[in-house]
Amino acid sequence: MLVAVTGGSGSGKSAYAEQTAVRLADGGRLLYLATMMRDGAGAQERIRRHRALRRGKGFLTIEKTDRLCEIDPGILQGATVLLEDLSNLAANVFFGTGEETVGRADREKACAACLQDLRYLRNQADNLVVVMNEVFADGIRYGEGTMQYLRLLGALNSAAARQADAAYEVVYGIPVPLRGGTLAAASVCEQAYDDTESV
Repeated sequence: MLVAVTGGSGSGKSAYAEQTAVRLADGGRLLYLATMMRDGAGAQERIRRHRALRRGKGFLTIEKTDRLCEIDPGILQGATVLLEDLSNLAANVFFGTGEETVGRADREKACAACLQDLRYLRNQADNLVVVMNEVFADGIRYGEGTMQYLRLLGALNSAAARQADAAYEVVYGIPVPLRGGTLAAASVCEQAYDDTESV
């Protein structure tokens, strides 16, 4: 099963995605696929917070910033995989070229690579829960590289949601079904709120 979970920063989407993965695994193996690069104090704080969220839930963490199709299939088979998150994977692939400017050709190449990774994970794992970020509502016109990245992320989010068996947007800790499935639990709002630090 493929489940896509989106939401804004601090919405509770990660807590809901973890809860969903635990339910889908039903006592089976749980893998947390962390794609964020560890540079900067902000990244370290986010890693600390996410580790605290999943403590005691049985996740084995794999840190891989790109080329997810290189993960040993033996690790993935029979597991429920939580991919945290698609926006980091896209940024790592898109901006990881080392080029000062990135354009449409880079975007298309990055999109193909990320979609290949998603297909690989979906084909190998029993279940895949993909966390996505809702970053399109600020109305700001950015530089060309950032706009190409946002277009890339929009294409990837759309592709993941279209292929998903169930898709949810988490708004203020409440999972709103966008497509299929009835995975939402009654206590998700309270749990997501409790697990989210105040802003």
